[in-house]
Amino acid sequence: MGLHLVGGSHQDEGELVITGPQLADGYWNDPERTAAVFRPLETAGAPQRGYFTGDWGERRNGLVYFKERIDFQVKVRGFRIELDEVAAAIRACGWPTVCVFKRGEGLSALVERRDSAPLDEAALRLAMADHIEQHAIPETIRETGQIPRNENDKLDRRAALAQLEAILAAEVAPASTPA
Repeated sequence: MGLHLVGGSHQDEGELVITGPQLADGYWNDPERTAAVFRPLETAGAPQRGYFTGDWGERRNGLVYFKERIDFQVKVRGFRIELDEVAAAIRACGWPTVCVFKRGEGLSALVERRDSAPLDEAALRLAMADHIEQHAIPETIRETGQIPRNENDKLDRRAALAQLEAILAAEVAPASTPA
């Protein structure tokens, strides 16, 4: 078995790619997904068939450590959940701009305010049940005027998570009393 780090800024970080005779042929009846993750990998010797795991790692003192998922797949209460699938379910319920996060042992989402009615969290969660499994429905959904974007006008997930944390912190902060 070979373990490679691919796509990092230096040779000791990158996506974990596995090569060797132990690789499966692919995903059962899913040629598109198979082609996406079972790809040739250029190595010093010759191209090899590799399994691109979707995990980002780094090598320290000869050992490889997992750092994070790069495809937004998380594990919540024993279930593997694609955050993009949760976001798609929220969009299907009428909230076109959304960021979904793993927070603690559950999921949370931040939706951008629409021109129509304000967020009814309970109604949204109920509507989501028509699109995804119950274990994938965020425990917390909050609304904001605008989800932060980066210089390329793409949603800035880190800034959006910080915004969500600030919203939640303000909800639990004790109300200040006038002097």
